[in-house]
Amino acid sequence: MKYYKTTLLICFLPVLLNSQNISDKLSHEEKIFGLSKIWAEVNNNFVFLDKLDFDFDSLYMATIPKVIDTKDNFEYVSVLRNFMNHLNDGHTGIMNNQEYWNSGDYPPVFLDLVNDKFIVKSIAKEYAEIIPIGSELLKADEIPYSKYKEISPSGNLFSYVKSTVLLEFKVPNGDTIERAFIRNFNQKYRTDNPIEMVRIEDNGLNEQWKEYTYEQHEGYSIVEINTFESDTVVKQFQNDIVRINNTKGLIIDVRKNGGGNSEFSKGIAQHIVEREILVGPMWKTRINNGAKKAWGSMAIFGMEDDWTQSNESYWKNNAWEINQPDTTIIQKNVIKVNVPVIILTGENTFSAAEDFLIYTLGNNNITKIGQNTAGSSGQPLVLSLPGGISARICSKRDAMPNGEDYIGIGIEPDVKIEPKIDHIKYAMSYIEIK
Repeated sequence: MKYYKTTLLICFLPVLLNSQNISDKLSHEEKIFGLSKIWAEVNNNFVFLDKLDFDFDSLYMATIPKVIDTKDNFEYVSVLRNFMNHLNDGHTGIMNNQEYWNSGDYPPVFLDLVNDKFIVKSIAKEYAEIIPIGSELLKADEIPYSKYKEISPSGNLFSYVKSTVLLEFKVPNGDTIERAFIRNFNQKYRTDNPIEMVRIEDNGLNEQWKEYTYEQHEGYSIVEINTFESDTVVKQFQNDIVRINNTKGLIIDVRKNGGGNSEFSKGIAQHIVEREILVGPMWKTRINNGAKKAWGSMAIFGMEDDWTQSNESYWKNNAWEINQPDTTIIQKNVIKVNVPVIILTGENTFSAAEDFLIYTLGNNNITKIGQNTAGSSGQPLVLSLPGGISARICSKRDAMPNGEDYIGIGIEPDVKIEPKIDHIKYAMSYIEIK
């Protein structure tokens, strides 16, 4: 069965799916319709509705006056984003339109969530001496940042271009420092006057992003695959197999792979596994059946007969179609990698890249090293809303082949190491010892 995984990056790209002028002011009716369309599709198709620990209908009702009160496209998109952020799923959210990006910006400071603390991973060079990498963000505009994220329309520090935000940090020596930042990070790039940033050196942010790279280092083949969006990465890998087999081992780095099409991740997996089959994830999706929902709803009147009870899951929006893992037989003529294989994983390994790891399970020649993956996968249902705005809702819930849940948890590597450790050197040493 062929299905697609949309890369996580799509959440942050400008999207325009209809011809409406997005600068036009939306009517109250259009604003409510957009919100209501999201609410209806979440109730019918969102695959983690059963995991919500709040009343989604109450959230919807509380958001109606907020969307009505928005004064422009930026505010409207921000309120919708905040509404969907409560669903806490990487494949569910608003796909921001160009109007939103043109109207807003970030301050030149970016964060990682580490042990429930918001840690600076990148900051403008002019601030780096007084607010070093590793500082903790405590407050934004005098509000604890954990609370600020909840009340901020965008769910983070993103807001109107050139607006200011007062940030309070706890720096590594224990001191507390406040500084005002202007939201002008993207605007500087648009005017060819980029802000010079200081970044965590080992996270690869200083390097130009590429789909696929191959290099040899100390007799090992090192392949970095950052997307499974196209078959280009498959073809490039296939072209490199001969020289890979003339090295001491293969290290595949998918730590920055946001996903794509699972067929392309399968296209590479078939070359590195010892087994002659690939086993994919188990998955399930919600079932909507009006008649069965009606029969189950008779519980409202106190009916407890077997028929009512057998259909109660439909009434409660918790009925499922469960699909066993797909098994793909690898063709006899597929060229195999015949050297030890290490796959490097991390918290930014998403979606179809997680499928890639699942396809390689049960092979003694492959070892996964790194950290737990993002634990975010599935198939998004895309919605077109008024104002050139789009949303997506995860409608397919993946699990390991044995049914074990990894969404929100991540796929655990065979060998866990700290992010700060040089993964490439560790992988080479691991192959030498093994």
